[in-house]
Amino acid sequence: MAKKLQPMNPDSEAIYDAQIYPLMAQVIAICQEHRIPMLATFQYKQEDQDHGEEASWCTSRIPFKGEHPRMEEACNVMVRTAPSFLALTLASHPVPAG
Repeated sequence: MAKKLQPMNPDSEAIYDAQIYPLMAQVIAICQEHRIPMLATFQYKQEDQDHGEEASWCTSRIPFKGEHPRMEEACNVMVRTAPSFLALTLASHPVPAG
């Protein structure tokens, strides 16, 4: 039986602004300093069709020459389909057998 998803926190934008954004600023600075391509996306507002409000999210991407083509592909998928996907994970290196 599939686990039922909980509703989104209505204060997500405030939580993102206060707690996640400062961490993302650090991650972005580290990635820029060390030239590490990155991609992250967060949905902070749910769609409310009854009030004509669209969902809101932010996506941060830092591209660098030499990044794997899947990074750009993942970004395009996120921008095109967000927030309709649940999760997207890409690995560009072999995962050790366990």
